[in-house]
Amino acid sequence: MRLGEILIQLGLLTPEQLKIVVDHRNLLGGRIGTQLVEAGLVDTDQVSEGLSRQMRVPAAMKRHFDKADPTVVSLLKPVLAARYMAIPLVAARSGVKRIVVALATPQDVQVLDDVSFALGARVEPMAAAELAIARNLKRFYNLDVKLARPARPEPPPRSITKSYSSHEIPAIVQATVSPAISATLPRQPTKPMIAPATESGAVLLPRPDAAVSLEDVIHRLSVAENRDQVADIVIDFMLPRFGCGLVFLIRGATAHVWRGFAPGVEARAIETIAFPLTMPSVFRTAKERAAPFRGAPTSEGVYLHKQIWKYLHSEPPADVVVIPVVIGQRVISMVYAHAGDAGKMPNDDVQELQAVCAAATSAFVRMIQRAREGQPPTTLLPR
Repeated sequence: MRLGEILIQLGLLTPEQLKIVVDHRNLLGGRIGTQLVEAGLVDTDQVSEGLSRQMRVPAAMKRHFDKADPTVVSLLKPVLAARYMAIPLVAARSGVKRIVVALATPQDVQVLDDVSFALGARVEPMAAAELAIARNLKRFYNLDVKLARPARPEPPPRSITKSYSSHEIPAIVQATVSPAISATLPRQPTKPMIAPATESGAVLLPRPDAAVSLEDVIHRLSVAENRDQVADIVIDFMLPRFGCGLVFLIRGATAHVWRGFAPGVEARAIETIAFPLTMPSVFRTAKERAAPFRGAPTSEGVYLHKQIWKYLHSEPPADVVVIPVVIGQRVISMVYAHAGDAGKMPNDDVQELQAVCAAATSAFVRMIQRAREGQPPTTLLPR
């Protein structure tokens, strides 16, 4: 998917906003992420998150740059940092020398090889917005990097004098005429953006003898080595017991499906679902209370609920359960389920699912402790 489409899917941008920027791309110049930031529609962290999903590497956020190890940053010469748009952040704790590096082009194999050679270490890439790299090159190396832009043709006079409504203001006008105009452009979509289930992938179905006991699942969670194993074990437990099951990652104010299944829907397609937790829903209720929600979906979240049922190819369920996974004061994940016939779920199954979620929480806590003791960063919790 293209970056703009991903940002729409994450609920950070509307199709109308993206079209305005794309239509004026020749005037703005540069990468689409840079254009969107300069137009005031998203920030660099949000662009980095979109690039992370596009390139399937972790995102380098502002907090990662703020905590960068100056000794590690200095390992890369300023001229090379500017050439490759790369900033080393921290040395990974493991037997092999590895350095986490924020890059504007983490998918470029030649850049990775050159930076690895310059550092004398294996590179663990993180995706960062072009503007975030440029700003931190100034911060760490005192370098002013001029981002590549094509020559801008003179805009026709009417492009400045034409009267636009607040949602039609071209990005070039926002960037060059008045900051006050930019503030009038709508930032958040008025409806949830959930990616349609169109990606290819296998449909998850329970095996005939797939039912695993609660005791077995809890044991498997107690020896799980990374977060993906935890999600897979939870899904294995839910598959034979529920008609639909979702495991979410919570990133800021957005819920992303991490693993999931529903009748006739491909697993990879389900994993594209994301929506804002700022909208009323059973998911927001569970997150705000940091406690399980069980019962009929609330009427105040009817719009978001209908969108989710639509993409899951499900009738509106009469009984749902949403169980937050809480560590300290933070909800890091949520588990959702409803019955195969969209009817009432057996109480025993729901109670056992709560026990599984408690065991998953313990597994995450154990992984945090291991990471603090020097284990590789792959065991850390999702950001």
